[in-house]
Amino acid sequence: MPRFTHRTAFALVWLVLSPLLGRLLRASVRVPHHEAAARAEAAKFRGVSYHKQRGIFMARLCVCGRPAYIGCFQSAQQAAEAYDQEVRRMYPDATPDHQFRRKNWLNFASEEEAAYDESPEQARTRAMSTYGAVQRKEARSFELLKEALDASVYSGNYELMRLTGSSKADALFKLRGSSKAGLPIQIKAATSLWKQARTYTFKNLLGYDGMLVVLVALDGAHFWAAAGEELKFDNMRITIGCESDNERRVESIGALLVACFKNIKKFPHVSVEEAELQCSRTCRVEVAAHRQLMKLFNCVNWSLTCPQQHLSTVDSLLEVGVGGPVVRLQEKASHLNRRGKYEVRMSKCGGSLGRLAYAENDFDLLVALVLHKDKLQGIFLLPSSELVQQGLVAKRPSLLILYPPWWLPKRSFYKEKNAWQLDFFIDLRTWQGSTELPAQVKMRLERRSGNRVVSKIADWGFDGKAVNVQICDLIKENRHLAPLALARIEERLRKDSPSPVHLALSLLEMLVKNCGLIICQAINADLAETLVSLVKKRESWRYGFGRNLHKTGLSEWLPQGIAIGEDQRAQWRQATQKVLEILQLSVDAFMLHEGTMRPVFNAYKRLRQEGYQFPRSSTGVAANLCLVNGAESSPAYLAGATPSADTPAPTSAPAPRPARPSAEAEDEEIARMIGARADASERVEQLVQALEQGRDFDPQELDELITLVEDISEVLRAMGVEDEDGRPKAPPPSSVPPGAIGVRNVPAARVISESPEGLLIDDTGGASQFEPEESSDRSPSRPSASPEDLGDPLYDAPGSAAGNALLGGRAKKRASRGWSQWAESMRSMAAGGSRTRRLGDGVPRSAYADLGEAGTPLFQ
Repeated sequence: MPRFTHRTAFALVWLVLSPLLGRLLRASVRVPHHEAAARAEAAKFRGVSYHKQRGIFMARLCVCGRPAYIGCFQSAQQAAEAYDQEVRRMYPDATPDHQFRRKNWLNFASEEEAAYDESPEQARTRAMSTYGAVQRKEARSFELLKEALDASVYSGNYELMRLTGSSKADALFKLRGSSKAGLPIQIKAATSLWKQARTYTFKNLLGYDGMLVVLVALDGAHFWAAAGEELKFDNMRITIGCESDNERRVESIGALLVACFKNIKKFPHVSVEEAELQCSRTCRVEVAAHRQLMKLFNCVNWSLTCPQQHLSTVDSLLEVGVGGPVVRLQEKASHLNRRGKYEVRMSKCGGSLGRLAYAENDFDLLVALVLHKDKLQGIFLLPSSELVQQGLVAKRPSLLILYPPWWLPKRSFYKEKNAWQLDFFIDLRTWQGSTELPAQVKMRLERRSGNRVVSKIADWGFDGKAVNVQICDLIKENRHLAPLALARIEERLRKDSPSPVHLALSLLEMLVKNCGLIICQAINADLAETLVSLVKKRESWRYGFGRNLHKTGLSEWLPQGIAIGEDQRAQWRQATQKVLEILQLSVDAFMLHEGTMRPVFNAYKRLRQEGYQFPRSSTGVAANLCLVNGAESSPAYLAGATPSADTPAPTSAPAPRPARPSAEAEDEEIARMIGARADASERVEQLVQALEQGRDFDPQELDELITLVEDISEVLRAMGVEDEDGRPKAPPPSSVPPGAIGVRNVPAARVISESPEGLLIDDTGGASQFEPEESSDRSPSRPSASPEDLGDPLYDAPGSAAGNALLGGRAKKRASRGWSQWAESMRSMAAGGSRTRRLGDGVPRSAYADLGEAGTPLFQ
């Protein structure tokens, strides 16, 4: 008998099992191969999966707020095409981030869609719109909870207090007006996932033991509540009408809060200080500093509150006094670091862009607190405008080193460089945290922060009218403050945003109306040039570039201030109109003071010569001229301009309108204007004659003289002295005796007759013989325009050259043509036009020598 060995046993097992193993291997290779191939095919596309049991491909698009299922298809490519179609339907061209979504989600993107490249600024904007919505949801949930409490019967005895954003609890429910501890509340908010508004998902529910967790449905006004220790899962989904809804639904939120408030055993009470200190170590330092700052402001009856939305550039809101302006604060706290310096970081979180510099309008006042062992030693109250001047805001992220009086730099250079900080510092080392401030500290706080810092902020947009009136009163009391105020206004007028420009122009208009000549004489050439640049801003290449960027549709993706939309376009147009109104008002009100207001008049003439249309009323002068303090001595005021029905009411008490000047004074003023016009027109003809003879002359002087003639003529026409053609008008029958013809009686030049051939003026006081001019040998008669460019050297002295020339031996002139046509012909001749008539041989006068050089006042 053969011997049984291991080899024999192995051979027998192999012979028996090999057919079975082969069959199993063939089956395992054949069946999973098809499934693996299908899964591999589905993995090539986004939003496509393989259904094993049904053997089909499914398309899904998971977007918050809608069902994910799209449909089932026989091939993966069909499912991918259906997925792409749904993506394009969900994110059309009007969607702000449709380019980003299409590039990252589509399976078969076009060349244009695939070539899209998102910039870091666009990525930050998209992230801020997502995560900023979370902060807005928290603020909205607190508002809904507070509204529900106010509507209950318990609102008279209890109140809901919002805590700082760094605190673990969101709010504290306590007795109204009590400083005792209260019930800590954690608020969670959610919106419905489906269009039926039935399902809500709340997240991050663990870790709130000892607190009441209130769940708020933002779009359904539903409330659910539970104790923090009762929640066993981090996420919870509640469906309206199901057990999850009925178990924790709250019908009367006020009754629930009161019941939990009284259950001290289950919900231990905590004070505001204890609740705010339930945060990280860094946040505890900020909370301690904020608490001391609040106590400091309470000593002077100022209110410091937290904004509704946290994690923004505004840490708190300061109400100065009762009903005073509200100032947005950015709080910084600093201990002495290892390098022996007090430092605060002047930057904010920019997401994917890293640290960014604060923008100019992020806050109004930087409050930098100097601490020693968490005790307040002093504060710096730094306005944002001052930080902009120092280059710490609106430029680049920086580090601000604080230098309190006891820690000044050793080197004199750095000491002088940072000396500006001491103007905004308040030393609090003598204050022990009590409710009463030392007299010296309280005085410095009220003076430095109240009068100096807050006024700098409030006049630019919070309580602007009230503070602007105070500025007007200060300047009228001390005219030396006018240049300082105008320098601050000029800084605001140079901003790229229209909002501060409008506020600055409003203040400038109030100063012109209330302070009058004080402000107009203090306007320097730089401010006048800034006003001109504002008028011409819409002609600049930067403005055109911004408008083109807006028209391309990329304004939403660009940083703020680059593209100029329709709203900003309208604001800049209003600013242009406001500048023209201010210049027109200043020139009309003080046309007798051109010599001391040269920058204003030069700016006005420059804009007018370039064709800009100034706003005027039906009478030819500014409609609100009577609102300007000191305008009653202006010849334009004699035109009788009264405010129209749509003229806005003055923001402060306007100067009372005095009685109309007497007839003698008015006639004397008219005579002086007529004489000045004659002198200027004679000088114009001399300059044009010099041009024809090839002699040198100043074209600027010629243009100013022609403009002067036009302005005087328009004033005379507005006063009713002359008509459109430069002919004298007859006075009303009630005020003129029968037979009197012409203008009002002039002291030494009297109109004695008028005929179709001309007008005869008798300057001897008696009758004269009529001598008409020869029209064939005369230039166009110099007869009209506006009162803008008249200056005080024309009329300051009663015995001026213009007046003496009129009262002395005036030659006979006629007004067969209008002064406007005469001015046009003079300008055309100066520009090189052909001259068909001989210049008039007017009587020469020694006053022409007083016309002066170009750019100097006329007839000094």
